[in-house]
Amino acid sequence: MSARRDGEVAWTEPTLVISLDLELAWGSFDHAYGPELLEMARWTHDHGAPALLEQLTGNGLSATWAVVGVVMLDRLPDTAALAPFPAGGARDWFSYVPRGATEACAPEWFGASLVRRLAGARPAQELAFHGFSHVSLGDPRLPPARARQELERCAALARALALDSPSFVFPRNRVGHLDALRAAGMVAYRGPDRLPFGIRGGALGRAWSLAADVLGLAPRLATPRVEDGLVELPGSLMVRYLAGWRRLIPDASRRRRLRAGLRLLQRDGGIFHVWLHPENLYFGRPRLQRVLADFLAEAGDLAAASRIRVLTMGEVAREALGRSPRLPGARVTSCR
Repeated sequence: MSARRDGEVAWTEPTLVISLDLELAWGSFDHAYGPELLEMARWTHDHGAPALLEQLTGNGLSATWAVVGVVMLDRLPDTAALAPFPAGGARDWFSYVPRGATEACAPEWFGASLVRRLAGARPAQELAFHGFSHVSLGDPRLPPARARQELERCAALARALALDSPSFVFPRNRVGHLDALRAAGMVAYRGPDRLPFGIRGGALGRAWSLAADVLGLAPRLATPRVEDGLVELPGSLMVRYLAGWRRLIPDASRRRRLRAGLRLLQRDGGIFHVWLHPENLYFGRPRLQRVLADFLAEAGDLAAASRIRVLTMGEVAREALGRSPRLPGARVTSCR
């Protein structure tokens, strides 16, 4: 790879990226273990994720499926060599998985057959990683050895599945251990969502996101950034679930935000990066499925008419690595 400057990469083509965090029970068991979590995970394995895949392929769309590494398997591998990290209290991270469980009897934990379905889909879907066991790599309590081991396990799975330079989505979207991520051969990761007024998350970021969802405000477009051969692609809009008070957010507001992103994309160019958890379709169903069905149908029509491009995170990263990052203060104009 030829030497290049690090920094933001000019991106004028109107490009939609969809990334999906497929976790099953691994995503929340350390916070909310119980019957509802397991039922949600089984439903996602059996119904939610397959239906979402059909919606994507039926509209001619590709997406990045960031899958927890263990979900790619049909049973729990030997984890004795992993540096310990408890799942709340002193309980071992893997102790919640029933002894001897396989995908056939515990689809809430494992999804090898689902991953094979993703790998064989057309249009092609990108298989990416969402950690190996969904420990938060941005958690300051996580031993560096465990972070490195998690990423090494992802790299081994990538080799076994013939995935070349895959993308990565950090569990809980908490970024950390980027050097280990590079060493594991990952090409891109999803960064924190772009928010207005310099907001960087926290309580203020959550308040803004709530207001934007309720009012149906237009999201921010994302710009990829290259740092030492690794591409960060921030999110633009997370499609949130319908449990608790979030069920009060009108579906019309959610549709308005997604459509505003597509309009902004066509007007200004750039990247509209939409992301969600397939598990969250479980809550309030089928409301969120209907919102997404409308969005994906509109996106598919725009892509078929060549008014937008639809790329995976990996495709964006490979294009970004082939371009010169934007010089500070440079003005970017649309190519249309």
